[in-house]
Amino acid sequence: TFPRYAVRSGAPVSMPGLLETKLNVRWEDLAEAVKAVWASWDTEHAAAYRAQHGISASIGTAVIIQHMVQPLYAGVAFTADPTCEHLGSYFDPIVEYVYRQTGDALVGGSVTPIVADPTNFPYWSQLNSQLHSIHDTYGPSDVEWVIAISGSLYFVQQRALKFSASVKYDTSQYEAGTIIATGKPIGAPVKLNLMVTRCAPDAAGKA
Repeated sequence: TFPRYAVRSGAPVSMPGLLETKLNVRWEDLAEAVKAVWASWDTEHAAAYRAQHGISASIGTAVIIQHMVQPLYAGVAFTADPTCEHLGSYFDPIVEYVYRQTGDALVGGSVTPIVADPTNFPYWSQLNSQLHSIHDTYGPSDVEWVIAISGSLYFVQQRALKFSASVKYDTSQYEAGTIIATGKPIGAPVKLNLMVTRCAPDAAGKA
């Protein structure tokens, strides 16, 4: 039952997937949830990530407490293709969602998400418009969102999109539409199929 709360990290730098998030927290359990998020800053994995990316451990993390809503749809979105850094300035949204579940089910991989498009998602126009505004304001972004049963759209997290720029493919030998690799870009919560058409040199003209 609601009200319940989401307790998540608010570090000044993005450390996707490394800091604790607690969902469906009751009021009386908030203090323990906050302590758990703070403690996740000092885990072995978090320390290794900071060392690799030159992030000082002294900056620490804030803790964000959000009032949860009952979800009709919840999902993640990239405002640009994370496999195409050279096209990062172009708005090219990739959206996946689940129905009547929280977004952690999608991010955690416990359910198979639906890829949203204008034909299968009734809130596409509203979501796409807001994602475009986020992209224009903050640049290429990795976003988590929820649409409540009331129909209201909420964005629960935005962070800079991390491109998998170290992965290079020579696509000249493939026909358009051929899936040449599958994977999960670092920092990205959804699995993507890398298709020749998405990163073609002339794709910028189609964005």
